Amino acid sequence: MTPRQKKVTEIELDRLVDDPEFKAHWREKEEKRLLKREEFLRDLAQRLSPEKSKQWGLRRVELSRDLAPVEQALRDIGYEIVDSITELKESGTVYKKAIPVLLDWLPRVTTVGAKDIIVHALGAPWAKPRVAHALIEEFLRVPGDPPCAYKWAIGDMLEIIGDEDVYDDMVTILRDRSHGHSRERFAMALGKMKNPNAVDVLIEMLDDEQIVGPAIVGLKRLKAVKARPFLERFLTHEKTWCRKAASSAIKAIDKKIEREKQKGIME
Repeated sequence: MTPRQKKVTEIELDRLVDDPEFKAHWREKEEKRLLKREEFLRDLAQRLSPEKSKQWGLRRVELSRDLAPVEQALRDIGYEIVDSITELKESGTVYKKAIPVLLDWLPRVTTVGAKDIIVHALGAPWAKPRVAHALIEEFLRVPGDPPCAYKWAIGDMLEIIGDEDVYDDMVTILRDRSHGHSRERFAMALGKMKNPNAVDVLIEMLDDEQIVGPAIVGLKRLKAVKARPFLERFLTHEKTWCRKAASSAIKAIDKKIEREKQKGIME
């Protein structure tokens, strides 16, 4: 079983996080994410001018200073943090005791980089539903203008841990265009939910150019037959990625329709 499967109870989740297969899956996923992040940082460092590189170095010092008390608080409850909080996820262990500490420090750290690191550490399947509500609150605390990569990162984690407990909050955010592109992962998260109204909300989002692509992805995940006629117009969209997303979604829906037809014939 993987983190993207159906919602589980607290007892089932406790069993799941002790499953070696689940731990290996989660560790592999986190290693890939961290590798991409390191590649991005290396590429960025190469492209920076000497002056910008100096500023970057000062920011990293400020980031380390901001995270120091958080790391110490984690050590105080038994976690061996050597260099960074990212070690929590890298370890592949279940760090449930760390969640209250991370939630406590999230609004207290001052740099966006520190907040981003804490948010990513909170994005673990065993951290919900409490963390999902906290991340919604954090998302709403951050100004929407100008566009903020940090808000997008919060949405990224909510795609992992968001579920029906925060469905209404996520829909409210989706409908508020002042949040801009940072809503993208919310649309994709709805594609994993069981709420019967999710399809209608995502169809509504097809008229929002800022998040139309993620809305199509969400409808593909749901294999929403009702959405098929609404997706057809995107087959001739001016943007290639949008045409491809619509085509993929329609194919997934058509396969579902065909399976249901075959099932009906067999019965």
